[in-house]
Amino acid sequence: MGIVGDAPFGRYASIPYIADFSADQARFASWDSRCGDVEDLSFDPEDVIYAESDLSRDVYGVLRGGCSWADQIRTVERLSHHAGPAVLVHQPTDSILDLST
Repeated sequence: MGIVGDAPFGRYASIPYIADFSADQARFASWDSRCGDVEDLSFDPEDVIYAESDLSRDVYGVLRGGCSWADQIRTVERLSHHAGPAVLVHQPTDSILDLST
């Protein structure tokens, strides 16, 4: 199995990204992918949320317009009130670890 995602740090001769997801088409058919401000998204209690914010101050600027620390906090607070499971993927800086405790 290849690596899914990106590898922003380190040096790699090649990364075996998966390019063909046709074998997983049925599995993903009922998934709903959305992109936007977390405040503009609606969730049902049974939704499983996998979210990625614009990382941390170490790599700000990945998204056009950037993402402020206040945006990071809003995302954590919004997802912490979701009745179902939610996973927020983030670079584990000291600030993020402090926020999550």
